[in-house]
Amino acid sequence: DILDPDTLSYQVTGLTNGLEYEFEVEGLVNCPNPDPSGFPSNLVTATPLQGVIVTATPSACQTQLSWTEPTTVGDAIDHYIVSHEAVGAPDWTVDSGFVAGLTFNVTGLAAETDYEFRVQVIYTSGTPGAVVGTVLATTTKSGDIDVSGTVTYNDDRPLFLAANGSSQGDANYNPDADLDCDGRVTPADYRLWYKAWIADGRQRSEP
Repeated sequence: DILDPDTLSYQVTGLTNGLEYEFEVEGLVNCPNPDPSGFPSNLVTATPLQGVIVTATPSACQTQLSWTEPTTVGDAIDHYIVSHEAVGAPDWTVDSGFVAGLTFNVTGLAAETDYEFRVQVIYTSGTPGAVVGTVLATTTKSGDIDVSGTVTYNDDRPLFLAANGSSQGDANYNPDADLDCDGRVTPADYRLWYKAWIADGRQRSEP
């Protein structure tokens, strides 16, 4: 491509992830006559990031994301930016501008809603990289702890009681029982579950 002489950066598109490319910049002399030989720059070798696999585990108000580490050559990855948008919404919401690991829990979501999540890399130089992975997920129905489609006394209440008193990271923590999305399963969540059960037509077979 031939660019304006004041241009000092350029984005090359249409590349294939995982293939190695060489790039060179050449200045064309125009004084007094154009010289096509110009002044070549040094050669730069780079490999576009391999796309990562992003998985999503949704509950009613949060979605746990995890992804594989991208393969990169050159500048190392320092951290990730995680964002989401409701499908069809005009804008993305940045959930965290600094994720050091390969997992992140997106909270504050609406129940029974389709979302798209994306993961972007930031290099150690501070340079933003590409969005390396996206995933679609639908949050579950609030109070539907066994994800059956309805809020039931016999199925969901025992699951809530099994998780009651737990916090994120505990073996018995259940994100579907954490209805207020605060990382703990408490009586406040039970009150929300009870309201959801009533609102769902009291789907139960015992009082």
